[in-house]
Amino acid sequence: MGLSSDPIYRKLEQWYKSNAGNLNMRQMFEDDSDRFNKFSLELTTDDGNILLDYSKNLISEEVLTMLFDMVQFSHHNRPHFHFTKS
Repeated sequence: MGLSSDPIYRKLEQWYKSNAGNLNMRQMFEDDSDRFNKFSLELTTDDGNILLDYSKNLISEEVLTMLFDMVQFSHHNRPHFHFTKS
């Protein structure tokens, strides 16, 4: 199944068509004072910390949920390949 036939992708695409024109980054930060905390995370590695900040992207909690659902759906419905060292 290709991405364009994935039901979650189609839902995300429809959301984008309906809402993209109304998204305003400044307004999103004004409306949600906790936006940075909701859409960022810090990973601790042996080489130091890595900050992943998605707060400055035009996404909402609804969009993030759809993206996670799409990954989960893909994980369960696509073949998996396992590689081993020789």
